[in-house]
Amino acid sequence: MSEIPNNKLISLDDLSVLRAVARAGGFRAAAVQIGLSPSRVSDIVRRCEDRLGFRLFERNTRHVAPSDVLVNLLHQADGPLAELHDLIAGMADTDTAPKGVLRIGAPVAAGPLFLTKLAADFAAQYPSVSVDLRYDDTIVDPIAEGLDLVVRSSAFLQQDHHALPIGPKIALSLVASPNYVDGHGRPETIAQVADHDGICFRLRTEDRLAPWMLKNSEEGDAVAMLPRVRATVDSLPDVIELARAGLGLAMVYADAVKEDLAKGQLVEILSGQAINSPASASPICQKDTNR
Repeated sequence: MSEIPNNKLISLDDLSVLRAVARAGGFRAAAVQIGLSPSRVSDIVRRCEDRLGFRLFERNTRHVAPSDVLVNLLHQADGPLAELHDLIAGMADTDTAPKGVLRIGAPVAAGPLFLTKLAADFAAQYPSVSVDLRYDDTIVDPIAEGLDLVVRSSAFLQQDHHALPIGPKIALSLVASPNYVDGHGRPETIAQVADHDGICFRLRTEDRLAPWMLKNSEEGDAVAMLPRVRATVDSLPDVIELARAGLGLAMVYADAVKEDLAKGQLVEILSGQAINSPASASPICQKDTNR
């Protein structure tokens, strides 16, 4: 089928005007019904006739009647237009309950910590919603990946993203193995942390390390810093495993190492000073990572 040139097409809005004029029997009456001025209606009719190349209405100063061609056109269009009207009405359904698929991207650790249960509770509350959870520690572009939202620590937020708090406030802990502490000592201040080996979380897609946020217990403010980098990984389980192996200090979610702390496989450093929000942090300070 050959394609119709654009200059020969008429829009659905124009077709609705033609139908209104045909049913009302005049430009003025149709204008009142559809909320346009008579001159605007007349302009639309004339434009359609110019595009199609023939008269759509037989008219004089007293009467306006649709031509046989227009009668046939409107007869054929009534069915599809009615279906289109029903489709649009369905889209504008007054039922505002959420429906469809909610696609969520999140780090692997978020699942057992809170997100899987939160998603299950949400799906139970809204039966018309399907939940698609995609756990990946890579920092992704939600639009490029087709995600409706991504869950990230506040330390990883990007400037062009809109953020809302979700889930619980998750505590962080600075930990190390007893063997590491025996061999390197236990840092007692934030400044001393910078002189210790550390296992750091790498933001793979941004090629940078996530800063450690530590609250200065004496002054009450926060400092963003990094230790001497002994190892970099991009998953929380690997951070914990390397900490158990004694490679250095590690900043981890407190709930993820509860058993390790209870068994004595890890010990907490600077208890209560690790935080997960950089909002009030001082400028980043970082020791030279060259060993």
